[in-house]
Amino acid sequence: MIQCAFPWLLALLLTGQICGAEARGIFAEGRAFDMENDTLLYTEQHIRLTDAQHTVLYRDGQGRLFAEKRLDFTHSRIAPEVIQQDRRTGELISVSRQPEGKTLKVIYRQNSDLDTQYATLPLNSQRVIDAGFDHFVRSRRSEIETMGPISFQYLLPSRQKDIRLQVERAECRESDNTCFTITPAAWLYRMLASAIHLEYDNDSGCLVRFRGKSNISDASGRFRTMEIHYTHSDSCQQAE
Repeated sequence: MIQCAFPWLLALLLTGQICGAEARGIFAEGRAFDMENDTLLYTEQHIRLTDAQHTVLYRDGQGRLFAEKRLDFTHSRIAPEVIQQDRRTGELISVSRQPEGKTLKVIYRQNSDLDTQYATLPLNSQRVIDAGFDHFVRSRRSEIETMGPISFQYLLPSRQKDIRLQVERAECRESDNTCFTITPAAWLYRMLASAIHLEYDNDSGCLVRFRGKSNISDASGRFRTMEIHYTHSDSCQQAE
């Protein structure tokens, strides 16, 4: 479980966790493409450290490591604890449960030139955090397909607050797989924010395509809209 209070200690912990990770099993890989010109922007390597702890390594188009993320699903599959750091911009994200078990600490720094922001939020069993959206969609897939849109609270670390989103079934553009869209639940936010499109393979149950705004900025700090193609070494048929 992640329990760090200071950015420099977070960075040290994350670096230590990454060391040797590439020698372990990669269970999924992603390739992110610019939707305007189909240029490869970066790749993701998803590495399983334990059943509950995963690491993601981000590399640019030339294969250079530029960001790392550690996910801890010990307490919740839909709301993991997170440490993420971008070496290019200095962006830092940390979401951790506090020892008393009642609050969540959210730490965010946009870049190395700006101050680090701290916030404490009450725990919410319905809150979805980071990659927990994949577990949420897979665990509620049948309900979404039969009953229509489902809303949920999603944590925005950069704003240190939740936003209400909704997920619903959608038609796949290029395949016979199962697709969903995620949009803000409030109509005003829907007018301002672009939708996220998810495509799941019918046989493996795994997420194979993501289309939307990335959670990783480019070197200039801009968050691009992109398409990420995923491959998996294991089946994801059983929702966790």
